Formats: sequence, structure tokens, C-alpha cells
Amino acid sequence: MIGYSGTFVKNNGEERAMKFVKLADLPQGFLDNKVKGDDATARQRNLSEGFELVWDVDADAFRVYNWNTAIGETSTISGSYEQEGENHTFYFTDDVNGVKL
Repeated sequence: MIGYSGTFVKNNGEERAMKFVKLADLPQGFLDNKVKGDDATARQRNLSEGFELVWDVDADAFRVYNWNTAIGETSTISGSYEQEGENHTFYFTDDVNGVKL
């Protein structure tokens, strides 16, 4: 599984650091448990350019990542996903240092 780690400036001026997975990279079974109907796809279409609906692995929720105000480089991180019943866990490793995030 591919994930990302980055920081951006929110609309209120605060910085937000986030580890996230793009919707296209989430396992279908995970999305089936989290999204009813086509809600995520519909919301994605209504976002302004540079904004992307993602799964924030720390907040355990959908969030919007603002690519327009990203600070520095948004890094790719590799990982895995485990699901047992309705419980899910994401494991990511810093590609550069091999550190579990």
C-alpha cells in the first residue's frame, strides 16, 4: 500500500502534518465499510483545484489535503493494511529511514 506524509497550511493559517492514503489507493473493502453510496466520489468532484479528499490514518477519518499550500515535499511512504471484521490498521514505514510511522 502506498501512503503519503506531508504538511500543508490550513485556511486558518495553522500548519497540519498528515499521514494519509489517497482514495484510489485504499482497499475496496475498507471503502465499502466507510462510504455509503457514492458520497466520497461526489465530494471529491466538488473540491476546488488542488484539494484532495484522503484518508488521514492518524485521525482515522476522511480529511482534505491542500496541495496548493503544501510545505516542502510530500513524501511517499510504503505500508500495509490489515482488516479484522470492522477493525482496520495501517502500517507505514518511512522509505528513507525504515522507521515505522
